[in-house]
Formats: sequence, structure tokens, C-alpha cells
Amino acid sequence: ARDAREAEGEARARDAAEAEAEAEGLLDPWLMRAPREVRKFARFFAEHKAELLHRLMASIRFRELSHENICVANSSLVLLIYASRRGVLERTLGAVRALGRPALPPRRPRPAGAEPPPPCQDVFEGFRVCCWWWREYYQRRGRDRLSLEFSAHLRFHEWGEVLEQLCRDDGSPTALLPSPVPLPVSPYLLAPRPPSAGAYDATADPW
Repeated sequence: ARDAREAEGEARARDAAEAEAEAEGLLDPWLMRAPREVRKFARFFAEHKAELLHRLMASIRFRELSHENICVANSSLVLLIYASRRGVLERTLGAVRALGRPALPPRRPRPAGAEPPPPCQDVFEGFRVCCWWWREYYQRRGRDRLSLEFSAHLRFHEWGEVLEQLCRDDGSPTALLPSPVPLPVSPYLLAPRPPSAGAYDATADPW
């Protein structure tokens, strides 16, 4: 009987916590009809969304991006798309900025004596260049765009609209950066390499 009372008390506490989460907007109303395991995961995700997004954005580097790991950038963008849908994109980016820089090396070395970057600047700079790569990749690959739409159930124009906000580089509340940063030259604008040019020298590429 005692175990039954304790279990009942725990269930009531969980229900109260979920009701509080729904009232705070952490859980969508439809999730309250989902299985308890789904609600538990949804609550964890809602409470730690900024930390998860911060880790995703910090874990990718422009030089390491390829068709095999672009899903990491896609996952970051999906979170930002849904934040935009809910009208909280500015607040979401602010929460990520507030977490500061991760214990990762900067994308490129800074001059000696230079002022340290603002919190999360290295992460946002790196992700901004990844967004440039993302656009270059998908805007010229129709089949990959269709695959992206079907897998994420998001129309491509919605990806583009959020990227437009992130890449304004004007310090607006939904922009990643306060000002433009140097971006690589699009490979589609470069002349083909002649066979006599030899192998590509990655050490000569500043990126």
C-alpha cells in the first residue's frame, strides 16, 4: 500500500510539472496527449534547447563540412526554423549567446594583443561561414533540396527565409553577426583547374 501511495504521489508530481511546463510554453498542447516518455523527452529538450543548439553550432567547422556531415548544420537550422515559427528566434539566439564560448580552438588565430571576442562570437562566426557553404551547396542541387524537404517536412523557402535573417550581418536581433566577415570565394565562380596545376594545396587556402 505504501509503494502504491508513493507511486501515486510521484505521478501527481510529474503531472503538476508537465502542467507547469505547458503553462510556461515549454510543451505544446498536443504533447500533453503523447505518451509519458515522449513528454519527458520534450520537456528535457525544451529546457536545454539553448545548450543543445550551442553544441551543434560549435561542433561543425567550415573546412570539415561535406555531404556526409551537413546533417549537423541542418539540425541546427531546424531548431532555428521552429524558433522562428514560434516567434522566439531572437530570444533563442540570445540564449545561445549568453552561454559564451565553448572550450574549442577559434576558427582562425587572432593577432597578439587583440581584444577577446564577445561571448559566443567564435561560434557564431564559424556557423555564419557554414551557412554560406549551406547556401552554395543546396541552391545548386535540386535533388538534395527535395530530399531535405521530404526528410525534414519543411519547404525549402522556409530554410531560405531563416537563413536570410541569420546572414544579414547587420547586428539585427536575428542576425548571427554585427557586421560582415570575409567569406570564401564560391567554387562555382572559379575557373576550372588545368590538369597541369597538380593536386590541390589545402595549406594555401586561408580557410
